[in-house]
Amino acid sequence: MSTSSFDEVGRRGREQAPPPFTRFVPHVLPAGLLVAGNDAAKVFLVAAWCWPDCVTLDLAVFARDPEVRVPPLFRHPLATGSGPGPSGPVLAVSYADGRRFTTLDRYDGAPVGDAALRATPGRSSGGPGHRRESAHLAPLPPAGPVVLAARWDDLGLVEGRVEISGADVLAGAARARPVWG
Repeated sequence: MSTSSFDEVGRRGREQAPPPFTRFVPHVLPAGLLVAGNDAAKVFLVAAWCWPDCVTLDLAVFARDPEVRVPPLFRHPLATGSGPGPSGPVLAVSYADGRRFTTLDRYDGAPVGDAALRATPGRSSGGPGHRRESAHLAPLPPAGPVVLAARWDDLGLVEGRVEISGADVLAGAARARPVWG
């Protein structure tokens, strides 16, 4: 039995609304954590932005060779063949209660329940050998570990994992500051 975070490809239902950018200032949990890395590529969790009802993961992906194009972790759901391309990095997130998401999940546009872990791509930018990308996850995790896993098969980056504390995310969400209230 394999223990890869990517063994079971799921489905991505309708995406959530973005975080309340115009109503709250998020509490930011610094991270700088290596999720996966080798001599050719690295994936980091830079920070977690905690909002009242979701968390935004700020991710950085690097390729040592500046000629390597670092593709996005997420592809637009209307792009041919939903999900990341076969040559790009992939990400998985799982909550302590078993809810999970991967960028390999197939987008089908169907509504999902409020309890399902939903991921919406955020900003994405990059240049030679690097990309910064964010992922908005809702709902907030339970108090146990939140596991992030990443791999990039074409660059020989085997799956790596890192944990952040769901309790810290919940505490950070409680510290998000309303702009006008």
